[in-house]
Amino acid sequence: MNVRGSDLAMLVLGLVIAAAARAASFAGLLGALGVAFVLVNVARVVGWPDREPPLSRRAIAILVALILVVPLRDLAGRAGDLAETEGLSGLGEHLADRRSLEADPSLAPPLVPGDRPLTYFVHATGEHVRVRLGPSTEWMEAEALGHDVFRVDYDPARDGAPPPRAHETLASIEVDGSATTRTLLASTPGPHPRWLHLSPDRTHACVTSEETDEVVTFGPGGEGARTSTLDGPTDCAIDDAGALLVAHRYAHQLLSIDGDGTRMIELGSLGALSLAVVGGHAFVVTDAEEAALIRVGLLGEHETARVALTGHPTFVVSGGGALFVTTAGPATLSRISLEGTIDASRALVSPAVHLTVSPDASEVVLALTDFVEDGAPHLGNHYVEDRLATFDATTLALREDRPTARRTPRQDHAGDVDRGASPMGLSFTARGTLLVAFAGTDEVWELDGLAPPRILDTAPHGLSAPFSAAELEDGSILVTSPSSGRIGTFGQDRALRSSLALALPDRELLRTDPDALQVRFGERAFFEATRSGISCQSCHLHGGTDGAFHNIGGRLAAPTLDVRGVIGTSPYLRDGTYPRLRDLYEVAVTEYRGYREPGGDRAQNLEAWMRTLPPPPTLVARAPERERRGLEVFVRAGCGDCHAAPAFTSLALHPIEAVFPDAPTRAEGRVLDTPSLRSVASSAPYLYDGRATSLDAIFRDHNASDRHGHTDALSDEDLDLLIVFLRSL
Repeated sequence: MNVRGSDLAMLVLGLVIAAAARAASFAGLLGALGVAFVLVNVARVVGWPDREPPLSRRAIAILVALILVVPLRDLAGRAGDLAETEGLSGLGEHLADRRSLEADPSLAPPLVPGDRPLTYFVHATGEHVRVRLGPSTEWMEAEALGHDVFRVDYDPARDGAPPPRAHETLASIEVDGSATTRTLLASTPGPHPRWLHLSPDRTHACVTSEETDEVVTFGPGGEGARTSTLDGPTDCAIDDAGALLVAHRYAHQLLSIDGDGTRMIELGSLGALSLAVVGGHAFVVTDAEEAALIRVGLLGEHETARVALTGHPTFVVSGGGALFVTTAGPATLSRISLEGTIDASRALVSPAVHLTVSPDASEVVLALTDFVEDGAPHLGNHYVEDRLATFDATTLALREDRPTARRTPRQDHAGDVDRGASPMGLSFTARGTLLVAFAGTDEVWELDGLAPPRILDTAPHGLSAPFSAAELEDGSILVTSPSSGRIGTFGQDRALRSSLALALPDRELLRTDPDALQVRFGERAFFEATRSGISCQSCHLHGGTDGAFHNIGGRLAAPTLDVRGVIGTSPYLRDGTYPRLRDLYEVAVTEYRGYREPGGDRAQNLEAWMRTLPPPPTLVARAPERERRGLEVFVRAGCGDCHAAPAFTSLALHPIEAVFPDAPTRAEGRVLDTPSLRSVASSAPYLYDGRATSLDAIFRDHNASDRHGHTDALSDEDLDLLIVFLRSL
């Protein structure tokens, strides 16, 4: 092809103009070429020599390359801005997610956790399906639910676990004897010691690691010992006789370990979340279909009391002959007698991050991300004001409200916050001072009334994002760091005395498994506070959701989305604003002034960690026949048009006013990203503005236009079956 000198000059000049003008859109590039076209043609009119140049073609090529090297480098550096302006950033990831979910067969979620059971859904055209999740697992038979939807229950303890690292693996889906492979992310997290618990005499302490099925105990002097437990230990306690008790999320037993050996006490519930021991009884909160506090005799007698709870329970602690229980969605604090009656209860704006009771049992202290006496949420954008709230232990009346990282109610200006952000664990000393672990700023505070805190900086000791601190009888302090897999023991002078490393240190991971190190860095970044005092953890409590309302952008008060199980479901946020998980990092930089310390590629690290989070466990017992009938209703109502199996989302955007034309919240011109229905039973409240408090209310109270599924013609029995199916997801 013969290229005239004027054409070449126009192209070169256009690129130079685009670079000089810092064009970051296709319109800008075309505009630069247009200006170059005009200039070159003006030059031709006034005497441009339209003939062969005196230089050789090789010389011209060298000259053009020299002229373009700087402009092309500049334009290449803005390729990301160009892609973002034109809506192309993340397009590859989104198309890959679409291809994965629309293939036949397809499987979701595209994750193999090595530390917990997980239910997969498969969409396949066939009669018989079985799945193998990589070379480390066994073939698993899939249960047919109808309409080409199959369900597979995976348990790494039974079916085999992937190696202890984050990597890609090929899963096999066999449909009627014909096998197809799909690429999944396999991830087995390391030890994560979280909240410490002391024996009544403070001579011993214990802490569980749910990821590695173990409990770590400490005796006088702070020497630690590791003991294997059942599946998914969530909490532990040491009773007056020195027996160790462990509750589990997936095993339905309490584990009791003492000098006479090990006993298992049946709970008969889906999973235990938190544990308190008083006298000869254990009090456990469970997050089954009907959340409850139950009392179980430690000598093996049957359950003696059950108290139904509103919302999802989070913690139970004992003190003064009573129990204190917190819940989320709705957020509450309740005082419950040992006989099983609710003596007092109060609503909270945001759920408790943690709580503890004073040594004299007169006060209960909660770590909160926000608190308002009348219970009305603040209106600020992602409003967070970390604080310690002290309540009377009898009446639950507020005694003291102490902000630790203070901010203004409307958040007009973000402050420079470098201390006291993200309080994560609370514990009183025998002297009555309060220990507070701040995961956001790598500190442990000792508070004595209104005096300035005595601060222990934990990061230099390899204890990033500390979760818990507790003082033993000899004055030494234990500090846990889940993200580092480490527990440190500090002397009375607050010097590090010893450190128990349950996981490999960063330096060793860098050498042996850099992918796992990136995941660890991402977890730390999730809990690390920005200079405005807000961390991802502030709203996405413990990696999930606080269930609270936040006025995002000052436009709409909406409940926080759960970030667990989002792998493979781009784009993200309610309106699909962010095409990739890493893009969420922009919020920390633009809204909250970035982080205090340089931290490498936090965006990539955050994405690496969030990709390893499986969806929350299903809260209900199985009812296969009713679930199949519920799937029939799901298909008949057209729910599958947008919430398509196997991820139960089409990854598509829809105008809000087209789906919810009768909604009380005005949403002209706004779009809604179709959410996945996985683990929908644990994600109340519902709809984009949270106005539906239950799954039942979505259809009975908030679908008058019959646009959010065709539910007008459904009978009450049909709606009940539909909800049974949704809860099974």
